[in-house]
Amino acid sequence: MLAADHIRELVRPYTTHEIVTQPVNGVDTQRVHTVHHASLLNQLRNATQGATGLSDSDASRSVPTSKPAAHLEALDLLARIDAQSKNLALSVEAGDHHNLEDRLLAISGKVGSETHYRVRSWWAAARLVTHHDTQPIRPHGVPCMNCWELNTLRIRLEDEIAICTKCGETWDRTNEPGHGSLDNLGQHVKWCLEHEISKARHWETDDEGYPIECTDCLVFREDFAVRRQANRDALDNEVHYA
Repeated sequence: MLAADHIRELVRPYTTHEIVTQPVNGVDTQRVHTVHHASLLNQLRNATQGATGLSDSDASRSVPTSKPAAHLEALDLLARIDAQSKNLALSVEAGDHHNLEDRLLAISGKVGSETHYRVRSWWAAARLVTHHDTQPIRPHGVPCMNCWELNTLRIRLEDEIAICTKCGETWDRTNEPGHGSLDNLGQHVKWCLEHEISKARHWETDDEGYPIECTDCLVFREDFAVRRQANRDALDNEVHYA
């Protein structure tokens, strides 16, 4: 998808279609099920207010309506898109637009004919935070490979895309500039879960059945603690001097 396609779903209502199978008179029959969606930005706004992003007829496929985590993630993402789009609009000379939708459409006029990692990250994050279609995988106790925060990864295997809700880093399999490799992220998640990185120690059992501390993850664990604290200190400084 080009940047224009991503921005179109962010700012305009859109429709998706899927084939569903239902029994009719004892015979499995396929039909096309059509779902009408609000724009992704409006779905995010609705998520902050506990409302659905779909039409009344599609309410059974709604975004989360009462989960505090979804509420906060939607608020954070809207703020991030607003701030980053102002910087991008300035860098591509897309004008000064107060309204977010107008600003994104102006950006589309400048970069819409190509892929753009920043625009794609907004689109991917919006789809994940609004739980479009299915809920994303949330690996518990796994730090982001970029900002080192725990429990901020959201992964959609069917779309082959993942994001960090804290820093906005994106992983996929497009091999486009500005994105991490989804395969590398998968290996990172698997390794962190196996070594219980979020815990203070990872214990193994020696040949005689005695518990011993795992040395394979010791360096990573120490590095993780240092980097995570450094990121938090940097954030505290930004708040202090804001």
